[in-house]
Amino acid sequence: MTDDSVVNFEPAINVVAHECSHIYLKNFLKQYHDRLFKIRSHFLTTSKGRKIADDQWENEIDELVVRACVAKILSVKNGILAGDEEVNNQAKRFKWVNDLYIFFDLYTQNRNQYKTIEDFYPELILFLENKTS
Repeated sequence: MTDDSVVNFEPAINVVAHECSHIYLKNFLKQYHDRLFKIRSHFLTTSKGRKIADDQWENEIDELVVRACVAKILSVKNGILAGDEEVNNQAKRFKWVNDLYIFFDLYTQNRNQYKTIEDFYPELILFLENKTS
């Protein structure tokens, strides 16, 4: 904010989940930078068709993955309706967030196979590459 107005983060769990997701997913963009760069153009149009500057591709991919992750966290923590509400809200801006949200079921339903989110990165990059081909 550029003034003294109060910022109200409600509900707080969404903000905490969002910022924590950035922490846990930060290495995804670094680890798969070159592969993501090749498909970047697919992430530069919003759900409403607005074009985003090419230099914003890293942020757009990061935010897409984080927002799908947040919706999945809310679904697991607060029930499917909470997750669906969040992902539907995010879909107003991010056109692939619904598909990615559903894809994260592979992670949440197979936690024995994926001990950490980083163990899931190879599946995530393949999903994104397949969506763009």
